[in-house]
Amino acid sequence: MRLSAERLALYLRDDDGIVVFPNYAPSLAMPEQDEGFLETPVDELIEQALMNRPDIAVAKTLQTQFRLERRIAENLAKPRLDFRVYSARDFGSGTLRRQGTDTIADTSFSIPLAIRTARGRAASADARLTGVGYELRLLIDEAQRDLRLSLVNLRATTELKEVALRELAVAQRLAEAELRRFEAGTSDYFLLNVRERSLGEAQLKRWQAELNHQVALANYYGISMDRKVLWGESADSAPQ
Repeated sequence: MRLSAERLALYLRDDDGIVVFPNYAPSLAMPEQDEGFLETPVDELIEQALMNRPDIAVAKTLQTQFRLERRIAENLAKPRLDFRVYSARDFGSGTLRRQGTDTIADTSFSIPLAIRTARGRAASADARLTGVGYELRLLIDEAQRDLRLSLVNLRATTELKEVALRELAVAQRLAEAELRRFEAGTSDYFLLNVRERSLGEAQLKRWQAELNHQVALANYYGISMDRKVLWGESADSAPQ
């Protein structure tokens, strides 16, 4: 951790350009999460995650925008019929026929003659709509693939962590039994050293499995864009 802080300090400076050494605060660590969501069907998890992806939301917004632009362009090439109802009143002195309120209704009908511009705008909007549709499909496919892979990796690291914990428990019992045999005079330093070394390797393997699991968990939260977890709003929330 100190080595990482030293490397980061080369680029982390205050307003005066003085090197700032970052300090690790326990509050910055990602809290333990409730992993009960792993029992949820994969398709349901993927559906929830796709709703949180900002890139997919942007593509859907562009789709809506291009559809509206296409409709506006198509309307410019269609005949137009307007119907108006309004009232008018003259104020001031004048003849009798100028007094009172007039209610007027009229209609107007127009047919556009030069519609090439409207057709061009409609074709342009339609082309952009098709393009963003393909882009959206690709984003969804890639997100589904990444989510499935991250879930597989997360479940695998969960199983490996449990295996490492069982191996550590066995190594601990064997080391304790060998120590009792050594104290009773039925063992020697060599066998005791072997058991203690195996215990150390099991502890290292256990922490490595825990690290791999936490990395897999962080990758899943990053891909699924669980904002409550990523922004630290909830310590035990399931992915949304």
